Amino acid sequence: QHPCVATTPMDSPAQSRCHSADSEQSEVSSDVEQVDHEMPTDSKEHGINPSMVEAQMQELLSRIAQAVARMEITNPEILRVTYAHQAFQGCGQVLRSDRDFYHKSRRREKISTFVSHSWHGSPWQKILALITFYNSRAAICLGCVSAVTMMLLSGLGYLPDSFSNWATLSGCLTSALVLMLWRPQTEVFFDRICISSDEGLKTQAIFSLAGLLKKSDQMLILWDPSWAHRLWCLFEFAAFLKSKQSTSQDLVIRPTIVGGLSIATFIVFSMMALALTTTPLDSDHVIIPMVAALVFALLSGYPATSLMRGYFRSLDLMEEQLLSISFDKTRSACCDSNHISHAGLPLLCDRKVVKECVSRWFGSEAAFIESIRHEVLGILKAALSGKTFTREWAFGVTFPAFWADLDFAAYFARLNQWDRSLAFIIEGLGVVFVVIPPTAQLLIQICRLYRHKASSPCREVIYNLFVMFLCSLPIIIAMIVWILSGYMVYVPVTHNGGSVLLGSATWFLLMLLQGTISQRLV
Repeated sequence: QHPCVATTPMDSPAQSRCHSADSEQSEVSSDVEQVDHEMPTDSKEHGINPSMVEAQMQELLSRIAQAVARMEITNPEILRVTYAHQAFQGCGQVLRSDRDFYHKSRRREKISTFVSHSWHGSPWQKILALITFYNSRAAICLGCVSAVTMMLLSGLGYLPDSFSNWATLSGCLTSALVLMLWRPQTEVFFDRICISSDEGLKTQAIFSLAGLLKKSDQMLILWDPSWAHRLWCLFEFAAFLKSKQSTSQDLVIRPTIVGGLSIATFIVFSMMALALTTTPLDSDHVIIPMVAALVFALLSGYPATSLMRGYFRSLDLMEEQLLSISFDKTRSACCDSNHISHAGLPLLCDRKVVKECVSRWFGSEAAFIESIRHEVLGILKAALSGKTFTREWAFGVTFPAFWADLDFAAYFARLNQWDRSLAFIIEGLGVVFVVIPPTAQLLIQICRLYRHKASSPCREVIYNLFVMFLCSLPIIIAMIVWILSGYMVYVPVTHNGGSVLLGSATWFLLMLLQGTISQRLV
């Protein structure tokens, strides 16, 4: 079942009443209407020759496939877009409600981004994936601006003169608010909004789906394990590849699981940073928030490890699906209903229409399958494994650690200990730009290497704990080196003795070495 008809009674393009302005499309639609009216469920009972019926169905199928394969827009009214934020505003009510949202779309000559997704995937995962895809960069940038501003105000004495987490708190709150409320103006085609509930316009939109993809500059796939099983998802993919054969293919693949995982990781680092900045470092009670942060990290690290290992197992499943891909194995609503409409009338098979279109585009169905197995599979694997958890992603989800260092820097600036203040800024920059990116890539590779599921639930728990231990080693090493580098203050480098800046520089260089080693291991 195509996503645009998931919440409506229409199950197949062949059963709709199409009233297109295009003459040939109107003729095809009238043939569909004729078949719908003249073919009862039981052909023999009504004295209809089954062979004649089959011949009429085959002729109609060929004409529909020919019309769809042209990649043309049958009516300018159906070439519509909506702003990206409309797809996830109101906690993603577009994906959770059966209401008509067609009024939120508008006509355009081109589509910036065509969003492809499976309606059998989790709505909340898709909502979070869209939110983080479009809003995360603005959220982190404005969060950094807020955190730096509060650090300067606190360090210069314009805020209450006590140790506090102004930078961390403002950065986290600003990022959270921007993530939820930012309204990106990218114009996208989102079927739930841009396809009318009117039967005529809806049928024209489905017949023009290939034409809509041809008019799109970019295709965004919200990938989940059900995506490769859906007939219309594969059709959209085939149409996009065909329409962009002579131009560069701007294909973006976003696993739906990444949205929730990114937000959860950001929350973990935020809570750890807030715990660490509740007590001054020179306090006798500093060990309490440090232990609290460590416990929180361990408690949240287990589900994150399990989720990450499960993600890489789903990539193995995707590879198996694509290597054995076949239109005959995909699912569509017409086949699920045994090609009988709600009114008891025969339906044309969507699968046959799609297979005919693909044969016209790629020469044969086998040629398309071969392209999927040898070319597209490589693109998908690279996008889902190497281009999902990037350095930019690692920066974004761990920035609260840097904001905590800004709070430490502001605290010592109020005490006029400028060397210690500068040391924390250096260490914060080292954490974000030197330690975290290669370490994050190493942790991801460890989860990928040990992704296979254990033979029993008990062994799976042990396996997760073992992977957690391996992932925590680089972090533990970084903390030990940080503690030991603090003793560099006793090395006399000036006539007044040692300097904390020497310890920070030493720690920075050692972390650079660790990052280089981690990068080599990856």
